[in-house]
Amino acid sequence: MSLAFTINALGSVSYAGNYRAVAISASQKIKRLDPEVKRVTTIFGGGAGIKTDCGKTTNHNSEAFYCGSSKNAVIVFSKAALDYIGEQFGNEVIEAVVAHEYGHARQHAVQGFTSPWIWSNSVDEIQADCLAGVYMSKLKPNMSEKKFDEVSNFFKVIGDYVFYEKDWHGSPEMRSASFRFGYRSNSFENCLASDKTNLNNIDQVIQNTPERIDDLLQWGKDILK
Repeated sequence: MSLAFTINALGSVSYAGNYRAVAISASQKIKRLDPEVKRVTTIFGGGAGIKTDCGKTTNHNSEAFYCGSSKNAVIVFSKAALDYIGEQFGNEVIEAVVAHEYGHARQHAVQGFTSPWIWSNSVDEIQADCLAGVYMSKLKPNMSEKKFDEVSNFFKVIGDYVFYEKDWHGSPEMRSASFRFGYRSNSFENCLASDKTNLNNIDQVIQNTPERIDDLLQWGKDILK
């Protein structure tokens, strides 16, 4: 699952900042604080042609994605993407994008994805934004309001209103609000991303849906407890 952000014309970018080190540091810290994602492989600052389960890397300046399977999961950040995000938005946003991709890894590890059941990727992406906020609250608990606004505004920048596309990731307001909520709440469960919310069994849950409206309402309340 990619971050899916739109790239404006940038021209040539120098690799002045040590952005790869920023991404690696954020990754290592997230793995230490969340055992659910400690086995994820990372490829930071690589070029084109690296093989993954989702195909070969391209080194495009929007190439930041999580690719998961039951036996192998990887987070990829191309050199061009690190350059672009670091130069345009700063180190904290690099950390937040890494955190977003680890949000997908946590979704995969503890609950599964909603997209196979609801057609759209939007819920999974907005939830990953929330989880990015939770991870950032643990990585940067004393982030200044200015920096916090800069990071949350990045999530607004990468939102859009193309809701009729299956790969829609959410509106600017939804993405920014979800990140902010995750940061403020500092809770995986508040993002509905714990083993108490396991969507891998959703087909069985749907089959067991009660028919009477009163029973259905109680059933829904019990699921959300």
